[in-house]
Amino acid sequence: KDFEWFVIGGSGYGTIQQYLILKEYYDLINPDIILHQFCINDFFDNNINISSLSTTQSQYFRRPYYINGKIEKMDGLIPKLYRFFYKNSFIFKKLDQIYTYKKIVKYGRYTKNIDKGLINESIQITSLFLNKIREWIGPDTLYFSINCADEKRNFLSKHWIDLIKNIKGFPIIEPSNTIINMKKNNEDVNHEDGGHLNDNGNKIYGELTALGMLRIIND
Repeated sequence: KDFEWFVIGGSGYGTIQQYLILKEYYDLINPDIILHQFCINDFFDNNINISSLSTTQSQYFRRPYYINGKIEKMDGLIPKLYRFFYKNSFIFKKLDQIYTYKKIVKYGRYTKNIDKGLINESIQITSLFLNKIREWIGPDTLYFSINCADEKRNFLSKHWIDLIKNIKGFPIIEPSNTIINMKKNNEDVNHEDGGHLNDNGNKIYGELTALGMLRIIND
């Protein structure tokens, strides 16, 4: 198969940002197929209440959220000052990175445990924006979704599968499940940070993604 690829996205993007950037470029590209890489932490990134517990303030203060029926960034003096200095001051950004690293070492990704009510709220917000994506691209665009390999939060994968199927999309589960099993067997698939994939992991993940897509395209 010969495809022309257009790749968009950014570090820390959740479903809301993906929806916004898709709206910006969809008519220009007019794709026949969309491959959406969803990560389980996107559920958390879509919820301002969960993001407030994040140790990564550079995402919390800069990310747009669904607030009172609108997509907007956090208001207030502190978020605005943070965004200004983060954008314009190299020294501020470096100091913030040091502070963030220390918080991650101390707490992990979040400073508190996330309760079930907030998770359910996040699932609802994610469902809303996946439906908005489907409405924007129309019923005829093939919509595939792959999941990041996250064994700690893999219990949420069922919700990802259900949401993708609900918008007439195709969740491809083999890449993530294979990587998780390989990690359990201590196989070399991860970057030294322990979370992102290395070259070998990306190759395996990509090949399984392609096979999953081609099975459906060829039907």
